[in-house]
Amino acid sequence: MIPGKLRSVSGRATNNVNCGLHLVIQTSSFPEKNKVELRLNKETPSFPGRLLQHDLERNYSSRQGDHINLVSSSVSSFHILQRSSEEKILYSDRLTLERQKLTVCPVIDGEEHLRLLNFQHNFITRIQNISNLRRLIFLDLYDNHIEEISGLSTLRSLRVLLLGKNRIKKISNLENLKSLDVLDLHGNQIAKIENVNHLCDLRVLNLARNLLSHVDNLNGLDSLTELNLRHNQITFVGSALFAVFMACQALQDHFPCSLRQHIY
Repeated sequence: MIPGKLRSVSGRATNNVNCGLHLVIQTSSFPEKNKVELRLNKETPSFPGRLLQHDLERNYSSRQGDHINLVSSSVSSFHILQRSSEEKILYSDRLTLERQKLTVCPVIDGEEHLRLLNFQHNFITRIQNISNLRRLIFLDLYDNHIEEISGLSTLRSLRVLLLGKNRIKKISNLENLKSLDVLDLHGNQIAKIENVNHLCDLRVLNLARNLLSHVDNLNGLDSLTELNLRHNQITFVGSALFAVFMACQALQDHFPCSLRQHIY
């Protein structure tokens, strides 16, 4: 989740679906001490199994990997994943391949039951060879060399997608991921918010440490409760975003007047 202290704001309840939205935004014209952090006292529903915790994989990754082999294929340039029987029994629905010095995603056959997949801290440049994992709900590709979001169209059950600290320049190819609950794209090279309007179930969107100057195109994110825009160069904030806040009476008295000059 987004780090840092939160300032709670209480008030009378409204029917606006986004009244629990937590916005962290820092415009280029405001010093660090004046960055805006807004949040209403409203509990958000927990995701089954607490999968919304971004460090979920730490619960199992530390003991995985001793019985995994990556075998070169004679008919392709991809490695083929082989897990021991012990590994499959211990971690039947999850697989961790972090810090394996991978440059490509290996072929993962016979593992269609996987629900959690971790590729953290590798050198992967392209998302591929996972289209058969249709039960996957948690995919972690943090800290790789990925330049484009691709290869995910068949993963319709995916709920958590972690792509922080990569080389992604554009938000794209998420059309079929309508069940996404968490989308983490921090630490990339994204200059525009786009192609997310269909993610009506999305609750967490992390776009910190990108190249954003405008905040707009967030219509349709009716379930959003957490938006992180720290460490961008924001100079323009679209009125559609703040319409969500101003619809919540509890926020109106706490909305910083100094930020309104950036609303267009």
